[in-house]
Amino acid sequence: MGALQTAFFIVLGRIFDQGSPHNIDQLLKIAQNNIDIFSKKALANRKRQDSANKADEWLDDYLKTSYEPTSKDFRDLRKKMKEYRKIYEANYRDIRHKIFAHKEVSDAEEAEKLFSKTNIRELQKVFVFINALYEALWQLFYNGCKPVLRPMRYSVKRIIRNRKPEWQS
Repeated sequence: MGALQTAFFIVLGRIFDQGSPHNIDQLLKIAQNNIDIFSKKALANRKRQDSANKADEWLDDYLKTSYEPTSKDFRDLRKKMKEYRKIYEANYRDIRHKIFAHKEVSDAEEAEKLFSKTNIRELQKVFVFINALYEALWQLFYNGCKPVLRPMRYSVKRIIRNRKPEWQS
C-alpha cells in the first residue's frame, strides 16, 4: 500500500507540476504545435495503414464527418486542465514534495496536517478528468472526433453498483 501511495503522489506531480517535462501542459502544447497530425490527410493515412480491408471503399465517407481541431480546442482543454491543477496545487502538491518526493516532513503531526486537506471524492474527479482528457485526445487522433471531455462516473461505489453484465461490457 505504501509503494502504491508513493507512486500515486509521484505520478500526480509529474502530470500537474509545471516543472515536470511530462506534464499535461507539455502534452497539449506538443499536440497544438503539431496540429497537422490531426488533419484529415493524416487520419486517412493512419486508417489506410491500419485497415486490413479496403479502406478506400469507406474512407471518403468517413472523412466527411471527421473533425480537424483548432488552436481554440487546445486552449479549451488547457483551461479545463487548469481547474484541476489548482486542486492539485492546493491540496496535494505539498504532500508530494514534502513527504514523498523530497522527504522534507518527517513529523507525524505536520504530515497529518497536510493529509487533512485531501478528499477522496475530489481525487476521483481528478482521475476522471485525466481519463476523459486521454479519451478525448485518443478519439481525436484515431477517429477524428472533436475533443470533448465527456462526463464519466467517478464514484467507485456507483460504478460497482451500476456494473454492466459481462456480455454488455
